[in-house]
Amino acid sequence: VCTFVFANDAIGHQVAQALLRAVQRQVAVRLLVDAVGSLHASAGTLRGLEAGGVWVQRFMPLFRNPMQGHINLRNHRKLVVADQLRLWSGGRNLAAEYFLDRPGQPAWIDLSYEVCGPVAGQAAAQFGLDWAAASGVPAAAAGVPSQAGSLMHPGQGHGPVAHPVFEPPPTDGALAQWVPSGPDHADDTVHTLLLAGAYHAQQRIVAVTPYFVPDDALLEAWCLACRRGVQVTLLVPRRFIHWLADWARERALR
Repeated sequence: VCTFVFANDAIGHQVAQALLRAVQRQVAVRLLVDAVGSLHASAGTLRGLEAGGVWVQRFMPLFRNPMQGHINLRNHRKLVVADQLRLWSGGRNLAAEYFLDRPGQPAWIDLSYEVCGPVAGQAAAQFGLDWAAASGVPAAAAGVPSQAGSLMHPGQGHGPVAHPVFEPPPTDGALAQWVPSGPDHADDTVHTLLLAGAYHAQQRIVAVTPYFVPDDALLEAWCLACRRGVQVTLLVPRRFIHWLADWARERALR
């Protein structure tokens, strides 16, 4: 389990209990929370999870950071991988405001998805890299898949790791692709894929985003797609709380 926010509320407590029940079924469980995003997580809950057999790691704590000088390197990934074969991911943090309506405060409208198959194995490999970064140990020692697909021994103190069996990708091309991004990557692969998709699209482009502040290259690619007959649909929030992002998007929307 990897999450930016692990809240001290009804959802956080439900997830914690589910993880403890998994441990009781002899499931190896690792929980990676961002140290800043989960500042308000109950220390007692996390200690209880550790006492119950869950391996808990805090990503880049403000103090005792294994990567000095990277205080602003935060982990916003939200994913759960089961048995290297089933993936739940998307935009929801493990907090009540993402799942439960309250009086005067409806839950956030957000997107989550489930995937079964090789993409889950790729997400598990990504988790291994993030776990290694948080642990301050080499990736191979933290259970990152080797080129052969099996996992290296995690070593003392870094958490248990299963041995996945990766299915071969479909011969006619994958239906989904796991693409990591962030300041720890030299290239912005997501931006490159968005540009390539805009130039190759033949019928329709659908974009759903809470923030819309594209650079000139992506904005021009979408406008050119429109001019050659591609239907471009953009869905953004009508009302939002981040006024700076709303102000910045007006130029792009015009």
